[in-house]
Amino acid sequence: PSFAAMKSLLTVHGHSLTKCAFTFILPHPATEEDTIFTTMINFKDVLKQKQLSSGPLWSDEGVYRIAEKIQLFQQDKFSNIFLGQGGFHL
Repeated sequence: PSFAAMKSLLTVHGHSLTKCAFTFILPHPATEEDTIFTTMINFKDVLKQKQLSSGPLWSDEGVYRIAEKIQLFQQDKFSNIFLGQGGFHL
């Protein structure tokens, strides 16, 4: 879903229910498949810690394409991550 769609799911009468963001910092190039895979695994851990069944993972277009490929080939592992691309504005 788009950012607007995700935001509408988290709002009630124009007031946000929850807003939290996590910035993953890894000492590796962001365009390598292994780095993005690790970030997706870490994001699943964050969802588990926050007791969320799913969540959106936003990135730029380059990272999005690689993450989309990873998700496509491992659908069972990453089915609870919704990928989004573009600017992230609240």
